[in-house]
Amino acid sequence: MFRFVVCGLIFSSLTPSVVVVHSSSINTPANVFQAITSQIKRNPTLRNCLVGFTLFGGSDILAQEIELSKKRSRSRSSKIPRQFSFDEIELQRCMASSVIGVGFAGYVYPFAYKQLDQIWAGKDLASVVKKSIVEICT
Repeated sequence: MFRFVVCGLIFSSLTPSVVVVHSSSINTPANVFQAITSQIKRNPTLRNCLVGFTLFGGSDILAQEIELSKKRSRSRSSKIPRQFSFDEIELQRCMASSVIGVGFAGYVYPFAYKQLDQIWAGKDLASVVKKSIVEICT
């Protein structure tokens, strides 16, 4: 049996607050997972940040693999497929992309969508089309 102290820095309305889950309530991996998922469900900013981190980082890994496969195909004449390896992935580039994802998905996009909702309130077809056009153009 092991115990954890899970601390999360949560930014709701851009005011930082620390949420601490006491070690007495967490004694199994299932409880750790449950505590983390409950925080994610309660805080949309945290959820958006995790989604941005995952999508931007995963996309960068995919882009790096595509770049590496093109370099490999130019350098050798045989068409033997090669297995994916994390050894060749640039970790610093991936982490930079992930941090950018946290900033955009966690803070910029929700702020921008809130502004668009104030300009064109409602969920009717005309409002959704206008919001979509502005989003695509910006």
